[in-house]
Amino acid sequence: MFRIRTLICTLALGLLVAGGAAAPAALASHNEAVFFEGSSVLLSPKTREKAVAQLQHLGVSALRVELYWVNVAPAAKSAKRPAFDATNPASYNWGGYDWLLAKAHELHWQVLLTVTGPVPKWATSTHRDNVTHPDAQQFRQQFTMLL
Repeated sequence: MFRIRTLICTLALGLLVAGGAAAPAALASHNEAVFFEGSSVLLSPKTREKAVAQLQHLGVSALRVELYWVNVAPAAKSAKRPAFDATNPASYNWGGYDWLLAKAHELHWQVLLTVTGPVPKWATSTHRDNVTHPDAQQFRQQFTMLL
């Protein structure tokens, strides 16, 4: 029994080594996007210019940017939803996102914009914090303009 087990292990190891040696080398595509995510560094006016310069030096060609709903929503700290037109982009505080998206466009970088929480207090079930059961209908209403 021991001889059979040894023989099987030896054959399996031999096949593994031979298969690995015969496999072609994997090459990265020349048109593959290299994404970088660093929303806090890229959105801060104090650090964004230097960060973008470093990214250019590293060969980054795409960004993943997390857009925190609480950062752009009107009256995000209020438990009561303010009266505003949710479909009008001018109703939101885009702040550093405007700069970053314009810079990415200028550099011909792809952008994957990920809308995420925390959310405004008025868009939660309890209206006490920024994370408890966000209202999907509010979310849909707020961000259909981005589609």
